[in-house]
Amino acid sequence: MSPEMMLSFFVGIFIGIILFSILYLVFKISMVKSSVVLFILGAIIVLCSMVSGFAGMIYGSGGIGLVIIGIVILICGLFEQIRVLKKKKSDDERRTY
Repeated sequence: MSPEMMLSFFVGIFIGIILFSILYLVFKISMVKSSVVLFILGAIIVLCSMVSGFAGMIYGSGGIGLVIIGIVILICGLFEQIRVLKKKKSDDERRTY
């Protein structure tokens, strides 16, 4: 991986974190839906940059950074939903007694 591609990859991760924080905190979109948006945006960038040669590879590595941060946030969001559902289930069990 060339230095330009590594820089673009980290810029993609940084932009993904900024986009996620805007979607999650400002627009109050759920964590899972925000991560899916980042994943789709990164996939579109990768698909559109495939035909552009070396410059496309650089843009594609930024898209891969968006995809990776989308996957990480998706996994965190799913664990958060599991934790909330377990808590809700334990609260329901307490109410039945």
